[in-house]
Amino acid sequence: MKSYKLLSILLAFCYFLNKPAIAQNVEVNLLPNFNEISFKDLDTFREGGTIGTEFNELVGRDISRQFNAGDRVEDVLQLGDLEASLAPQEFTLNDINDRLLEQPNDFSILPLSEFSLLEEQTLENLVDAIPGLGQEQAADIEPIKALLEQEGFRTDTNLDTLVIDQSIADLELSSIDLENFSVDSIPNLTDTQLGSFENFEQSAISEVPGLSQVPLGDFPNGIPLAGTFIARIDFVWGGAESERNRTISGSYVEGFQVPCDLNCEYLELDDIENIGSTIQLPFEGKQWIAGREHWVKGGTGCFSGLREPTGIHPFGPTFKLVLWRTDETTDTAQIVMFFNIKTQCGETPYVIGPIPFPLGFVRVNDYVFIGVGG
Repeated sequence: MKSYKLLSILLAFCYFLNKPAIAQNVEVNLLPNFNEISFKDLDTFREGGTIGTEFNELVGRDISRQFNAGDRVEDVLQLGDLEASLAPQEFTLNDINDRLLEQPNDFSILPLSEFSLLEEQTLENLVDAIPGLGQEQAADIEPIKALLEQEGFRTDTNLDTLVIDQSIADLELSSIDLENFSVDSIPNLTDTQLGSFENFEQSAISEVPGLSQVPLGDFPNGIPLAGTFIARIDFVWGGAESERNRTISGSYVEGFQVPCDLNCEYLELDDIENIGSTIQLPFEGKQWIAGREHWVKGGTGCFSGLREPTGIHPFGPTFKLVLWRTDETTDTAQIVMFFNIKTQCGETPYVIGPIPFPLGFVRVNDYVFIGVGG
């Protein structure tokens, strides 16, 4: 068994050396290179969904949203959803720019309206968030000068002095046309962490310039490999199957051996070399149950008792992998991903999906990364 675990480690290592193959040059599916994949590269939602307002008071912010089939992930996920996993709030705009695989933003021409989080900021918020801004003369900062002059206030002193007056402190940048000013017109804005701004949690990923194009592996917390096991898909079974109890699927709440009684679509797994029953790996003969019909307990804290599709977490808690559909006639299956929302009073179930997972269309005899063997 130890030799097979070592082999699985070596396979994963070879993948990240841009050699995603094992014997006979067979690629390992479900193991994308997250240093080359961003939110922008992910596919669109395959189905719609809704998160209601009933938990907003407990959470302390509005987590409600509605998404439809065809919507993009970066338009639905918010910074606060990922605060405890990928930690995008630790980024500055300059950090984001440094990590882009495509052409970086030119902040001298990028309008402030592209950074829509600023529309919710008051002058007091800006002074509190941006280092050194309070010592700047209001007249030297074009958008702030325009805002003050529009409201009939003086601009010949520094902002620390001006925001002592609460009527000035409460002025919002949304009162002026931010399209007329560039991002670099506010000193130190591009060196300020996103988490310093008021209500940053409710900004969508797409509302932060460049963030949707940052490789997922380059976020402050990145994407970990939660385990090392690689298995081979031995069989693809449809919904006529029942009483499957050697599973690797479930949830963090229920564990990952949740049985299936009826309508059990699943993948049956085998060791990577198909040696047979004389050598038993931890996952040999195990079943990955489809989550489209089978839901399990999910959610923590104030979300305890809610449910989510059964699945696995080979890449940690950022998202969940779910077997969504199987087709016995073609021996193929589709793997999707679901996200959740992480809040101060607990985590929601993984219900923001389904989104097709990169390298997630699989078939019999494919090698697949499953992380922990169960």
